[in-house]
Amino acid sequence: MKILFLIPTLVQGGAESLVIKLAFKLSEVKNTEIYIYVLKKDTSLLPKNIPHNVVIKTFGLKKSLRSFFNFLSFIKDVKKLNPDVIHSHMFYSNMLARFFKNSTNRIVNHYHGLSSWFNLFHKIAEKMTKKNMDYCIVTSKASYKIRLNREKIPKDRLKLIYNSVSIPFHYKDSHIKKRKFVFGMACRLIPLKNIKLAIDCIDSLNQINDIYSLKIAGSGPEEKNIKDYIAQKDIHDKVELLGFLEDVDNFYRNIDGLLITSDTEDFPMTAIEAMSYNLPIISKDLGDISILINEGYGLVFDENNGSFQQEINNFIIKYKVNSGTKNRDAVIENYSIDSYVKKIMSIYEK
Repeated sequence: MKILFLIPTLVQGGAESLVIKLAFKLSEVKNTEIYIYVLKKDTSLLPKNIPHNVVIKTFGLKKSLRSFFNFLSFIKDVKKLNPDVIHSHMFYSNMLARFFKNSTNRIVNHYHGLSSWFNLFHKIAEKMTKKNMDYCIVTSKASYKIRLNREKIPKDRLKLIYNSVSIPFHYKDSHIKKRKFVFGMACRLIPLKNIKLAIDCIDSLNQINDIYSLKIAGSGPEEKNIKDYIAQKDIHDKVELLGFLEDVDNFYRNIDGLLITSDTEDFPMTAIEAMSYNLPIISKDLGDISILINEGYGLVFDENNGSFQQEINNFIIKYKVNSGTKNRDAVIENYSIDSYVKKIMSIYEK
């Protein structure tokens, strides 16, 4: 089976991370050929070691005359490849994939996030092309409802499959002996992630119990604003920007819990990754995060509740006593990459 993944970029992000993990894992399946076509050029998330039977190409598509010729090259390449499955991720890749529908292939569109930016243009594009899509994969119940009611995707073509991760060998000891507690965030530095709220939270928590710090792994356009805000709050000793990290294993092994303060989320990869290291999740009530936390161990808080910082502190004190390996066990049972591949293959083969 010849499988082609389409995605705009391979930079830091949950969708990008998932594509790489899924493609590499599928390359282990007998009689599969795996291709990843990156519409733009950035592939900074790619690891150094790429399986020999995974082919990755970039096309540099952007708004320019040269990009027009790159686009023609892209079309020619896809038609020549003639894949059995085109599995696209993100809106523009999904739209492009539909134009390659033929009588023998499968077009699988993957929706990440809740697409709050959706406007009239996007609705028209969806309506005109959705007949060329065989299946649509969403990653939360909230997203399922949106695609059903807004995009009008038929139920028989709409599939809810939660994200997954590779299970790490090492994980965090559930009995935290040290006095200090290190929160972590792993995300692109963009306004959507509301990192200022996380910084405010750490500042307020330390006024209750001076044991907290925050490590932020990621890069993005908000970096300068975040640095300025840290300086304004004068908490350099409590908040550390680590930049983009290739080795997230060391990051997760050096924090005590994951903090999520985004304005919106679907079913974030970072939450599952953190839980696979047996870390607790402390998050606003976003997407299907509460489902994930209920299966493991964590806290959903309401930022509009004036005492939410006290609630977080109380939870951490309780967690530091004992939590077992509930989080890691939940990921192994429900969100491993092996079970995910089986679900995806069942869609490819329908």
